[in-house]
Amino acid sequence: MNIRAVLIVPLIFSGCMTTSVIRKAKADRQNQEVLLISGAYSDTAGNITINFRAKLSKAKKNEPVHVTLPVDSLVELYLRHPGLDTLFAESPGGVNGIFPVLDKTADSLGFTPNIELTQRKVKEGFYEPSPTDTSIGGRFRLPLDVRAYHRPTFSGPVSRMRLLMLYKPPTPYAGRYQPVRDVMISVEPSYKRKRSRYLLTALSVPADIITSPFQAIGLGVMFLIATAIKS
Repeated sequence: MNIRAVLIVPLIFSGCMTTSVIRKAKADRQNQEVLLISGAYSDTAGNITINFRAKLSKAKKNEPVHVTLPVDSLVELYLRHPGLDTLFAESPGGVNGIFPVLDKTADSLGFTPNIELTQRKVKEGFYEPSPTDTSIGGRFRLPLDVRAYHRPTFSGPVSRMRLLMLYKPPTPYAGRYQPVRDVMISVEPSYKRKRSRYLLTALSVPADIITSPFQAIGLGVMFLIATAIKS
């Protein structure tokens, strides 16, 4: 196939700014947020259940929900086998993956695992603890500033577009670089798309038209590069 055609066709049929707006609009989701942690419990099987109130959508602004997961087992397994983010993808247990997260606090640059749950892991209503459950609500909190946390595979900071909590284990995990004192628990972004970003195409299309001469120059440069590569 002619390499020049491969490079030129995408530029001819898509304006740079409009394409960027549409791409971001496809990824944009309705804001979801944990509002309050109402309690957490550990059962005899090693599972941890967290009751919390959350904004799930515009219609569900203060919903009682809960999640259950074996945090300690997952983190210990992850620390023994780096790269489990791919092995956990779409697991039956509702865990998308465990990823490294950097947290920038005032006094350190630490390492934190992020357990990302699927949406179906979030159950409506509060969990009713059994007599054998142990209350561990004090070990969970909300990030004071979600912008202080990021994962290398995120396109940007962990935002309030996802449900996000922090777990402080009773004993720090023996991490690869330093003790792991916190674990981030997040839920994949909402399935509900945020359509308002598409309104920006009303500005991006005229902008693409105005800047088309400059885009044409860029096209010419790419054409020359392709020609040089071919020769």
